[in-house]
Amino acid sequence: MSLQNLQNKLRDKFLKKGVKMKGPETVFFSKDTKIGKNVEIEPYVCLLYTSDAADERSSVDLGGRRI
Repeated sequence: MSLQNLQNKLRDKFLKKGVKMKGPETVFFSKDTKIGKNVEIEPYVCLLYTSDAADERSSVDLGGRRI
């Protein structure tokens, strides 16, 4: 499964559970992310573990730290 397909699947899962996302296409999750009730996620949030980024051979630069 491609990284994009995985992220779409995770976003859909959380949206169906009632998580509110402003700009869901800008939000990224780890495979094992857990989110509580009544949560609203702002745009451009990245909830990834370093190992997920390495596993997918992708990374994000956060102020000089690559994850």
